[in-house]
Amino acid sequence: MSLDELLRRFDAICHAAWQTHEFDGIVLCSEMHGFVLVGPDGTPQTNYVSWLDARSLERIDGDSTHDLVIERLGDLFRSLTGMRPRPGFPLLNIAHTCRTGEVSVEEAWALSLPLALARLSHDGFAGADLVEHPTMLAAMAMAKGGDLWLEK
Repeated sequence: MSLDELLRRFDAICHAAWQTHEFDGIVLCSEMHGFVLVGPDGTPQTNYVSWLDARSLERIDGDSTHDLVIERLGDLFRSLTGMRPRPGFPLLNIAHTCRTGEVSVEEAWALSLPLALARLSHDGFAGADLVEHPTMLAAMAMAKGGDLWLEK
């Protein structure tokens, strides 16, 4: 699904809910491994990439990003993240996106679905720090050691 469509649906749901019940805030629950890459000004660099996306298995010059991560980090990946590397993890899909040249890492932030909805809806991105909840970072395999693969 395109990010624009996702944001339109979220806006429609919030608007419909507001018509029925006024509220002071929204609590979001999420697919843990989905993300959106955005530039420094909040401009989306990718559509929403769900946990079902297995792009890290695609081969570039004969090697998949998934296999390269396993070869480079081996057991260190599990000791850093507490998980074994799987194709749907944002860390692997972001690394793959960097390998394809789609996004420049220095110009992009990975946002979980809740943070993307909160920050990209209306004026949510303007003038505030990006703060991702640590539990979302852990689910994205980025809580510790994420910078090992987020190098250009």
